[in-house]
Amino acid sequence: MAADVDIDQLLKQDEAALREKKKRLKALQSALEESRAATSKAQAAAAASLDSGDLTRADLVRVFALSKGERADLLPVAPRASAKTGDSATQGVEQSDDAHHDQA
Repeated sequence: MAADVDIDQLLKQDEAALREKKKRLKALQSALEESRAATSKAQAAAAASLDSGDLTRADLVRVFALSKGERADLLPVAPRASAKTGDSATQGVEQSDDAHHDQA
């Protein structure tokens, strides 16, 4: 009978631990939902500032001291200079490879 009491006691401890774990996970879920909502709101505000010409991307980063992660979350990817030139950089690599094979 002592074994039954020990088992019941262990089960009660496990149930209490699971309730605490559930409480922590619910708190995390709530915090993530709030964070996602705030990120969406900040993205919209940043986009509005950029679109209206109020601030440049560099101004936003400097004025608000955005971290690398915040920049990734809030600012759209800027177009690269190579995209404007039609990928001429990769064509140059192909040409140099061909030239190297001709010499061999």
